[in-house]
Amino acid sequence: MQRMIGYFSPDIEQLMGFAALLAVCLCMSLLGGAISARRRLYELDVVAGWSFVSLSYVVAGGWIRLDFRLITGALLIALAVAAYVQLKRPRPIASIDLGRTLILALPIIWLAACMTLSQWDEFTHWMPNARYLIEHHTLPGKGNPPSTSGLPGYPYGLAYVVYLSSMLAGVLAENATPVFSVILLASLAVLVGRVIQIAMARAPAGQQTPASGNLTGNIGWLYCAIGALAVTALNPTFVPKIVFTSYADTPTAVLVGALCVVLWLLLNGLAQKNDEPSLSLAWTYGLVAMAAVSVKQPNIALFGLVTIGGFLVAIRDPNISLARFIRLLPAMATPPITIYLAWRLHISANEVTGEFQFLPRADWLTDQIFVVINRMALIASKKGGYFAVMVIACLIAARAFWRIRSPLDRLSIIVAVLFVGYNLFLLFLYV
Repeated sequence: MQRMIGYFSPDIEQLMGFAALLAVCLCMSLLGGAISARRRLYELDVVAGWSFVSLSYVVAGGWIRLDFRLITGALLIALAVAAYVQLKRPRPIASIDLGRTLILALPIIWLAACMTLSQWDEFTHWMPNARYLIEHHTLPGKGNPPSTSGLPGYPYGLAYVVYLSSMLAGVLAENATPVFSVILLASLAVLVGRVIQIAMARAPAGQQTPASGNLTGNIGWLYCAIGALAVTALNPTFVPKIVFTSYADTPTAVLVGALCVVLWLLLNGLAQKNDEPSLSLAWTYGLVAMAAVSVKQPNIALFGLVTIGGFLVAIRDPNISLARFIRLLPAMATPPITIYLAWRLHISANEVTGEFQFLPRADWLTDQIFVVINRMALIASKKGGYFAVMVIACLIAARAFWRIRSPLDRLSIIVAVLFVGYNLFLLFLYV
């Protein structure tokens, strides 16, 4: 019995890592709130701050090759300025709803805090990448010590969070990423709860559903709980052995889901000829996309697919001005493209190897394409819950593409383009 209890009780180092991660998230939330637009989704402040931190380390650590401790010191100064800016604003500095959702998620957070490394990729590159930052306070590159990671050229978005948590705790915070993944899920839960609240709202007779929605107000305990259930127990892709690891799969899923919701809210605002919240949401979209691109190499494709889905909605929806949508694209696309190019420049200038690359054209498995398709179909058949939901979304999108009648139609088109496009992208990668 004592051994069983021990499995679900963090030791002192895990508690230190857990506390440090919470402090890091609070700091990133303050930073994110300061750089976000006034009319913002407060639950995404931590993501916005994470984007800022990632870009700082890539540019200052990758291009200029500054010691990470100097960059961290500069971030602390920026944090003080951000806190001052936040306190001077006549608005809340944090999301009450995110606090409610974190309280509801306390059992899952506790379990995440108890996690140790267990999966193959955690040992081959996810934790070695973070450990390299902690030991050398710089990114791998020309003239720096060699890395033990199998993929030292992979993006370090999650490694920065582990680095900051470990520096604060004084020990390697192995449980930082699992806890951070749950906090990100809580942020998405608030977003999902907000979507459900908007969907349940009734517009006055003869008017369109108020789908630009409640962007800055609180959604309350009920919708926080519904959102939390939607991203955990009712989510067919919620797999604890993946969520409670250092893998980037859960952060990627959260960020891509947030992109879809933010873009949907943006398009709804344009449909109602309300440009002010749409501009704020465009900047939020860009910051979330920047975080996504900093996490995994293929995520630039996911950002592109979601954006294409929004572009198709703007083309097909008679209530949306395509010109207005195009004017928002710079705010939406500049942050993710900036960090992507910054990382590519670092890789090139510092001769970093060890990342996923395309094979030479002669080695492509074009003669095995139908074998790959059959294998993908077999795997899909074993994940019926997820694929059933996505097929329904695609069917709604197919009807909506000819005539958009409601906000749900807009969301279905975004989701369908992402789903179909990414599976075709995977087929291309496998071949």
